Amino acid sequence: RAAGADPRNHRTHPRRDPSSLEIVNRPPTRSKPLYMKVWEARKADGLDYDPEDERQQHFLAEITKYNLRSID
Repeated sequence: RAAGADPRNHRTHPRRDPSSLEIVNRPPTRSKPLYMKVWEARKADGLDYDPEDERQQHFLAEITKYNLRSID
């Protein structure tokens, strides 16, 4: 067996150093009322937003999968 290998694993993998892991703690995406504007929804989710950005002035109803429209 290789040094540091897990004897329970039939493949020999060296143990990994957990100090290199990064924990990302973000809330799950939540449903928003369709009358909210994109910037309001982004703000509510803690994302970067700009209420002056023309692309973020659309209502969520305008970009849902039922009425998909590009905001690029």
